[in-house]
Amino acid sequence: MLKKGHRDEPVEPLEQFVEPSDLPLSGAQLQQFLVKAFSSNYRDKFGTRAVPAKNVFSVSQLVSGPGAASYQRRQTLENTVNGEEEKIFSYAMFRGSAIHDYANQKLSTFYSYEKMEVKEEFPYTWKDQSFNTIIMKGHPDLVHYGRLVLDDVVYCDDPGAGILLEVKTLGSREEDPKKLAQYKKTVIKKAKRQGGCYGAMLSNELHRPHHVYVVTFDDRPDRHFLTEEDKKAGAVMINDGTFRLDLDDRILKRGYVYDSSLRVYPLTKEEIEHGYSYCKWSACEAVKLLEQ
Repeated sequence: MLKKGHRDEPVEPLEQFVEPSDLPLSGAQLQQFLVKAFSSNYRDKFGTRAVPAKNVFSVSQLVSGPGAASYQRRQTLENTVNGEEEKIFSYAMFRGSAIHDYANQKLSTFYSYEKMEVKEEFPYTWKDQSFNTIIMKGHPDLVHYGRLVLDDVVYCDDPGAGILLEVKTLGSREEDPKKLAQYKKTVIKKAKRQGGCYGAMLSNELHRPHHVYVVTFDDRPDRHFLTEEDKKAGAVMINDGTFRLDLDDRILKRGYVYDSSLRVYPLTKEEIEHGYSYCKWSACEAVKLLEQ
């Protein structure tokens, strides 16, 4: 076994900034190919156009408020070519889609967002008399009905349970700890609105309750330095005080712990109802902005 720096170790070639002349395509050409291949729009994911009728609003846009919802509607229309939303490459969308697709693969007993759409219509008086309703629609990430079993272990034994998961990634380049913490809180707040609205809409449609959980994947979980009290107790509370982590010699030597990369936030009935009410309010206010 060769040790690092051993005289027989192969020498690493110097980094070259000039591409080899015998490449079948240049690095720039491959980059252009990959950007085009990875670009997508709403139709690619769901098989329908993203430019619906004037009175149709996406729940995923409504959770950010009426200003953002009306702005995104205008942007969608401006980026429409021959009735189709322009295909773009977004790293955040690419990463999020990859995580959602992997979750769909691993949670094979759940209905995936690609196969389930929720839609609800309610009366609204438009200035444009061609319309007299508002339609909210969206795609819940993952929904499961009945007993939840994995590898012969029963996690939920209620045959009538309706479980809805809203999955979010907490990836950000923000370096300021306070701004990063605020970013995460905002993502979770909007995810609760979105999951809550979906849960209420499904409950209204199917006449059965749905329990909603927001699931987050965090590539930069919060770090907590151990206090003398933690060391004496031999454990520390992480994940906003919801989980007790026992300390071992490795953790004690390191001096700090991280929150979990995967977190689960169960929604209360009040949070579910708020998500639904907020999105309805946001849609009505967005219409007012669009009709100004």
